[in-house]
Amino acid sequence: MRFDLLAASISPGIYAPLALMVGGALLALVGLAFLLLRRRAKAEPADASHSDAVSSAPDQGSDHSVEIDAASAPAFEPTSGPAPSPSPSPLGRRRSLVGVAEREEGTPSGEIAHDTGDVQDEHDVGGDEAENAIEDAEFEEIGPDAEADEFEEIGEPADDTSDDAPTDMEPDGFALTDVEPQAEPEWSADAAEPDTATSPEIEAARETPIVFRQFLPQSPGEDGLSFYGGQPIGPADFQWPREGGAQGGAPLQFLMQWDCAQLAEQDPTGLLPQTGVLYCFVSCDRDAEDGYLSSHAFVHHRGPVNTWGPVDIPEDAGPALGKTAALKLSGCTDAVANADDYVPRIMPRFPFAPIAFQYPAQTRKEAQVWSSSAASKALLEVQISGPATTAPSQELEHSQDETGRPFAVFPHDFGAIRVIASRMIEALRDPDPVLAEELFGDLTPEQREAQFNGWCEEAKELYLLGTQRPEGHRLEPNISDDIWNWFTERGGILGSDLSDLVVETVDLSLSVSSDALAIVPAEWIDEAMVDHALARDEIGEGDANIHAPVPARMFGPPSPHAGMNTELIDSHMLLLELPSGSGPQHDFGGKTLQYWIAPDDLAAGNFDGVKSVVMEG
Repeated sequence: MRFDLLAASISPGIYAPLALMVGGALLALVGLAFLLLRRRAKAEPADASHSDAVSSAPDQGSDHSVEIDAASAPAFEPTSGPAPSPSPSPLGRRRSLVGVAEREEGTPSGEIAHDTGDVQDEHDVGGDEAENAIEDAEFEEIGPDAEADEFEEIGEPADDTSDDAPTDMEPDGFALTDVEPQAEPEWSADAAEPDTATSPEIEAARETPIVFRQFLPQSPGEDGLSFYGGQPIGPADFQWPREGGAQGGAPLQFLMQWDCAQLAEQDPTGLLPQTGVLYCFVSCDRDAEDGYLSSHAFVHHRGPVNTWGPVDIPEDAGPALGKTAALKLSGCTDAVANADDYVPRIMPRFPFAPIAFQYPAQTRKEAQVWSSSAASKALLEVQISGPATTAPSQELEHSQDETGRPFAVFPHDFGAIRVIASRMIEALRDPDPVLAEELFGDLTPEQREAQFNGWCEEAKELYLLGTQRPEGHRLEPNISDDIWNWFTERGGILGSDLSDLVVETVDLSLSVSSDALAIVPAEWIDEAMVDHALARDEIGEGDANIHAPVPARMFGPPSPHAGMNTELIDSHMLLLELPSGSGPQHDFGGKTLQYWIAPDDLAAGNFDGVKSVVMEG
């Protein structure tokens, strides 16, 4: 009884909530149906608009009809040449259609090789119409931080007649296969834009220096057209370069010339002249503060070369190497009156062969500037690869008579007289006090000074005797004997080892094609040639003992120096670098000369734009 009363009392409380729940569910169903109908009504105009855009695609400049059904699209055939860059509007249209096709068919994005030349801004790929099409397709934009397999790349229309298809594509979804990506700078989220790459010609020149391997001189007529110093060989109408032009100031100093046919065989860029002769002239007559060595001229004559001959030195040409030449050139001194009158007006002459080699660099940074340690082994290989005189071992004893005379006819030519006399003058003007005390301990300092002054005057007279004939003029045996006897009585002041003195005289004889070379022993000629080697193994026990100073060269990385102009290095090629001492008696006061040229100027044979850099030692 109580139970029935309890049920009767709570029944109204249960039925009311149930009624509310049922009513709410009915309202939700009605609202859902309304939303579905409204969404369907909006979708139908969008499909019709998309069909119109596809059907009108050929009218916008494309030559191909496009099927949206990617599953039935034929595969692209690769073209035999590089794909031409499409205009912005077709590029945006192709991109949007690929996105729509992938969205409708559910196919994955294709993976293609990057071409940095086709990268465009995401807001400039085909105008507003293209942007709208991309938005409709929900196309994922390419970013530098994305992984390669996440890229949504731009594809060509699915048509096997396409002329500019970059690669093969799978027929079932525009997926590209077997494509090797091109090398590109690595991107990272924190990295700045990569530096602008240098031109292929600049890179090739930097990686492949051309050095000048000197060889034993024979005569100007037999040594070819590539050589340091001497008289240039050129056409009859050769105009000697001057400061300020042909009618300008003092004549420039001739340093070297190249046979262009030889250069062309070694040129990694194909830009150097291929015929005739290229000449290098510089200014050596200025003081350091007045642009010493900065003025220059590179002159190219095309030929034919078979009728050419030695070019006369201008009558107003100054001493070789300029105002300080008397202190720099072998066999010269400034201790006599009018010293410059006896200084040669041409540099020592030495023939060479231009030889290219691959500069060894493991990283891009290592390839930016010259490293002697990195290049030493390669230079040694270049040196031993061609015809050469072989240097005598250090234990070789030169043939001498009982008086210590290096060979029977030493001194052998007038150049040797000049070397002996200038060496004696230098030693007597500033004698080694320890050696002087050892040799002449029985004399007081005043007596020694008077003795040395007297000998110095005799050496000056001997020097002037040496200037009476060309350096390569052979000495008569009786004159040679008299000079040797004079020297032995006073030569102790130079020390007991005369090897350096003899090598200097023979080297000078080689540079002037001396008449006396036939009577100079081969061992001394070989030893003189050692200083002209690009590199030498001093002990023969590995790379650590290779002596390879920075060579004169075309191309290759430049020698480093403070304040290097990176813009110049990235936009120009090193046409020539001449460090002091790299060529025969190239004494530039310890400076290094660099000359730079733009690739376009080199290709056009325009050497007027060559830029010079004079580096301090």
